[in-house]
Amino acid sequence: MKPELVLTVALTAIGCCVVFLFTTQFPIGNSEFWSHLVDGAAATATALATVFVARFTRELRDSTERLWSESERAGKAAEAAANAARESVNLAIAAERAHVFAEVYLVSWPERDWEEVKVAARVAFWNHGKTPAAITAIRGDLCFAVTAPPALVDTPLSSRKLPPSLGIATNSSHDTTISRRIGEGEWSGVVEGDLRCFCVGEIRYEDIMGQAHATGFCWELSLARDQYSVSPSALNFRE
Repeated sequence: MKPELVLTVALTAIGCCVVFLFTTQFPIGNSEFWSHLVDGAAATATALATVFVARFTRELRDSTERLWSESERAGKAAEAAANAARESVNLAIAAERAHVFAEVYLVSWPERDWEEVKVAARVAFWNHGKTPAAITAIRGDLCFAVTAPPALVDTPLSSRKLPPSLGIATNSSHDTTISRRIGEGEWSGVVEGDLRCFCVGEIRYEDIMGQAHATGFCWELSLARDQYSVSPSALNFRE
């Protein structure tokens, strides 16, 4: 049996007992009987009303808490669904967009013939994505140093955008040649192992969604000076 029903029955019983006591103590025809009877009935009614109001307030509180809890769970579920949808869209775009990688190949390394003292490397930008890439900028340099450069050197041409006609189809490459003159001291330093030759740069491009991306590279000439390989550097990145 519910507690509030038990309390209601108990209060009703108490009211009946009060009426019985009044009828035994005061004759029915006595005016005091009716006065006490009305007072007892009013007290009983007040107690019953208090019980019902308390019960209603409790039910309203519980209902509000359940409603709030359900709303909170529904909000979290909707947020999770929205996040999942966004993630699915991002994954779909990432799966379908262009992905450009850089590979560096040796073109020439000068011997002791100082009539043509140039170092040259070919950089092949491969698109391994599912859709074409529109090239917006390419920059590169050959440098001779003890360690890999921490950053690319900015020049007036660094921010120049290429015409939108250049593109890389899927599973195809766009090649560019980087060359520079080398001094005798730099040449001797690389040959003797005091300096290292690095080919560094980046390509910027847009995918079919119009989103901008970039790929940086830092490759090092081997000690045998016959090929380039990736050098550990922060200049190697993809975004």
